Order: sequence, then structure tokens, then C-alpha cells
Amino acid sequence: MQRSSLVVLLTIVHVLITLGIGEITSNGNAHPRSLHARAVDSYVRNCTNGTCRYVLLVSYTKDNVTSESATPGLAEIKTSLSELQKALTTDMTYVSTVTHALTSGITALATQMQVLTNVTRDISARYNQLAFRMSALEEAANTSTLLGLETPVVVRPDVTDAHKAFGMDCAAWYRASANHSGVYGLQPDPSNHSHRFDAFCDMRNGGGWTVIQRREDGSEDFYRSWKSYKTGFGSLRHDFWLGLDKIHALTEAGNTVMRIELTDWDDETRFSEFSYVRVADENDEYRILAGKYTGNGGDPFHTPRFSDRMQSMRFSTYDRDNDLDPAGNCAVTFTSGWWFNSCFLGNLNGVWYGNSSYTSLTSNGIIWDLWTEHARGYSLKKVEIKLRPEVMDA
Repeated sequence: MQRSSLVVLLTIVHVLITLGIGEITSNGNAHPRSLHARAVDSYVRNCTNGTCRYVLLVSYTKDNVTSESATPGLAEIKTSLSELQKALTTDMTYVSTVTHALTSGITALATQMQVLTNVTRDISARYNQLAFRMSALEEAANTSTLLGLETPVVVRPDVTDAHKAFGMDCAAWYRASANHSGVYGLQPDPSNHSHRFDAFCDMRNGGGWTVIQRREDGSEDFYRSWKSYKTGFGSLRHDFWLGLDKIHALTEAGNTVMRIELTDWDDETRFSEFSYVRVADENDEYRILAGKYTGNGGDPFHTPRFSDRMQSMRFSTYDRDNDLDPAGNCAVTFTSGWWFNSCFLGNLNGVWYGNSSYTSLTSNGIIWDLWTEHARGYSLKKVEIKLRPEVMDA
């Protein structure tokens, strides 16, 4: 966009032009043979093509004798200059108004461009989801399926990815009429074929949930290194952690719901859901952000006390301390990898104990102290953390 500008030019006219030998005396009179200002005829403003020129008009007479009538009209000049100053102030205000309007227009245009970019990205994502749905339907038509079982819906003829269908996430499979919970192939970025992985898809509770963590039988040790949490570990049908890189890929768009399902040793359940969850990449230590909370399990992201708050915390492990506890490493103290602050109200990657009663002095079990009916440090029986898009429309 070409910027417009208003240029203000002021032509300064000498109010006294002295010719010959004449000069102005201390009392304002002039010697003979001088050209004197006799009257000030205000000023003229002429604006053309955005440029304004101001000319101060002065009348002159030539006297050969010193007289009262030869005194310059200084008061008139002062009055005209004052009027000229007011006109300049008015025009400069107009310049400021035009500049502000142009700036606002540029800002509005930038906003509209961002909206257009977001719409384009959304259309592209829906197109890719449709392509995956078509691929899944074609694959299902050419392969065997296991119906009604907690197993993969698509049975691969061999171990190569060339014969396997992939969805952007479990929601894409659900939209493609895959309504049985099990292990599916995912590829969050349709353009990145090197980042494919298996994940457990939960098709209950509205369907399309990608499970990123499960604790139910103590089959895996969750006191792991940074590298292990980065890539993932465990069995998708038992205890597992999907991997921080995969979680980042699934939440990168920022329009993701995270659901945490909790079960105690009386088989009572609670859940907490958070909108617009996003986990950053490794460069930002997998920092987690979450929006609005719903449910009955409690909200660790927006707690009154900052030191308990999980919002915007970076991930920590025993060999990578990113918490805010000045006294030590929370991951070491509580034998876990988690988004610790200083340290937590919830730590779902702690030690899985066979019952809710244990003697650990550091409360290093699967802790969710927001479940207020239980004493602090109560270790839960089962936990699942899962993700799906905010909008599940086809």
C-alpha cells in the first residue's frame, strides 16, 4: 500500500526589506531612502496535490523623509503570524488524523489477512481429513477388519507402512466410521510421511480420543529420562506414555481438548476437560498451555496459588530440571516426569501402588490432590489422558 502524506510549506517573507543605505533605528523608525512595511494584508494559503503553501502578504511604501507614517506595522504582523500559527496547527491536526486513519486501516487489513490465513488453514485441514477418510474407506474395502474387539480396526497385510492407512488423529478415524477402540496409525502432518506412529484410539464418550497416557497395572516404570519421555514408552494396551514429540504434533494447531479421566480404589470416577490445549516443541521444553476447564475432577492450570499452577510449566525429568522449585528437582523428589511448578497439585506419572495406602513420605504416587474427597497424597488406581479436536463435525 502506498502511503499518502500532507506536506506543509511555509514561505517566510521578510517583513522589512531595506534598500539603499537606510536602516531601522532603535525606536522603530527608519532613515531616508528605505523601503518600509506600511500594512500587513494577512496571508494566503494555497493547497494543491496534498501540499499547502502559506504566504504572508505585506504592503510597502518608499519614503525620502523620516515620518510617523514610515513605521512598520509590527502589531499587524504579529496578529497575522498568530492567525497563521492557528491555521498551521489546524492543518497539522488534520495531518495527524489522516496518519492515524491510515495506521488503523493498515492494522485492520493485517487482521483480515490473518483471518483469511486461518480460514485457508482450516479448509486445508478439512480437505486433508477428507482425503484420509477416503483412504481409510478404500483400505477397509480391501482388507479384513476385526469388529467389536478392542484391537486395531485395520489389519495390515504386512509390517510395512505402504500397506497401512493413516489418519491425522483418532478423530479422523472416527469421522471415517471407525467406531471401535483400538490401535490405529496416525500421521498428524499429512505432508510429513516420516512422522507416523501408532496410537490407541478411544471411541467412547463421543469418540475420536487419542490416548497419550495410561496408568492401570504398574507394568511400566515412569521414573524415566528426558529422552524416554520425548519418544514415548510402554505398551499401548497397558501402561504407556505416547511421547512428548507426538503430543506436540497432535496439539500444535492449538484447537485441542484434553480430557483427564481418574479412577480411585472404590472405582469412583472423575474427569477434567480443558479447551485449547497446546504443548510446545522441545525448544521450549514442551511447555503446556490450557484454556477453559469443565468437569468434576478439578483444575490444576488456573489455581489461586501460583506455586501450584500447571499453566505454562515446562516438562521436567530427573535429568532435565525445568521446574520452579528453588529447593531441588521435583522430578527426582517425586520419582516422575511431569509439568512441575513448585511442585504440584497433580502428578499423574508417579509410582503406581497396588492400593491407596502406602508409606512413602514424599507422596510420590499417582497424585491428584484436587479430588478433595481424598486425603492429600492419595494414590489413584487408574488414569487416562486423551486428546481430540475442539470441533468434531465432519
